[in-house]
Amino acid sequence: MSPNCLIAISVLLFAWLATAAYLIRNIKRQRALSSRADQGQNALLLGLMTEKAKEARVASDTLEKVARLLNLGIVELPGPGCKRPKLNSAAREFFKESPELLERLMAEGEQGGQKGQGSTPARTVMAGPLVLDMRQAEVDGRRLLIFTDITEGFNLARELKKKERLALLGQMSGQVAHRIKTPLSVLSGRAQMLARRLAPGTRERLQAESIYDEARDLASEIDEIVSFYRNQQPQKREVCLRLLLNECAKRLNALGLGCRAEVLQLDEGADAIRTDPAILSNALYLISQNSLHPESGAKRVCFTAAVKEDSSGKRWIEILISDDGKGIDEGVGSRIFEPFFTTRSEGLGLGLFMARDLIERLGGGLELVSARRGQQASGKDPGGACFKVILPL
Repeated sequence: MSPNCLIAISVLLFAWLATAAYLIRNIKRQRALSSRADQGQNALLLGLMTEKAKEARVASDTLEKVARLLNLGIVELPGPGCKRPKLNSAAREFFKESPELLERLMAEGEQGGQKGQGSTPARTVMAGPLVLDMRQAEVDGRRLLIFTDITEGFNLARELKKKERLALLGQMSGQVAHRIKTPLSVLSGRAQMLARRLAPGTRERLQAESIYDEARDLASEIDEIVSFYRNQQPQKREVCLRLLLNECAKRLNALGLGCRAEVLQLDEGADAIRTDPAILSNALYLISQNSLHPESGAKRVCFTAAVKEDSSGKRWIEILISDDGKGIDEGVGSRIFEPFFTTRSEGLGLGLFMARDLIERLGGGLELVSARRGQQASGKDPGGACFKVILPL
């Protein structure tokens, strides 16, 4: 090969190597520029996503504050965008004492979502002491349960209904009293006149005097019912509770129904109380009458009283009225304070209803502690009902 050919080949090889180096350097430069551009785009996208996340967080916090101010409980049910149910603070507070109820409501809401049901009508839910208005709604594919606390309005409506019922009962009692007392007065007057004309100690005179006594007692009871519906304001004064309970027991024993009433125990400090003695005495008498009825089978009615105090220093008196009879069926324990509800073959079913109203006028409360008093140390169940009267000190 000639020298000229070698020189030409060397020149071509050098030119090829220079071109390759130039191309490689340009490729690296383009890759570097592209990498920096991608990093800038990624940083821009990351910033936008962070900003959107902040906005979503702020919106969520705002909705939480609005729901808290409006006292709305919101539960988001599991769905495409929610694997687990989400509860806001109000919903957790509403169902703090009844989590089983919330689980059941969520299960019903999930079933409704599977069936394709949209928003459903509102319904009322009792969650422990709370009364909640529940609505179901679907927003952007998310199924929500929305709860509103309507306890105050519900109680006001119930109290209004109770007052309307009391007003109606007052009108009825006035009319009945007017129609009964007139012939009753004639009957008692004739019985008294007949007793005076009969010889003392005879059977006929004793029967006439018995008719007069029964008519007089019946007229007195009618007066008590009528005065009850006049809604008189309590006239409170210092009262010896022991004397009041003894008088009530004496009044019950005077009926001669074979059931003994007695005062068992009064704790120290429970003897003096500021209350209306007439209203309290009538209320205790109405409560105790249930034990004296032959169908209860009670042979003994007991009164006990004790002073109670909570952690804040608030003090009150608890009066227990218990008997050893058959007790009250647990199935009707929640209805015994309703007007005209009775399980007996006779009676109007107003005694406990009137007693609770009288106790509430004194600022206290009346409740059925238990349908049965429970097991004693001997292991025998004596049966019987127990009522608790709570009065402020």
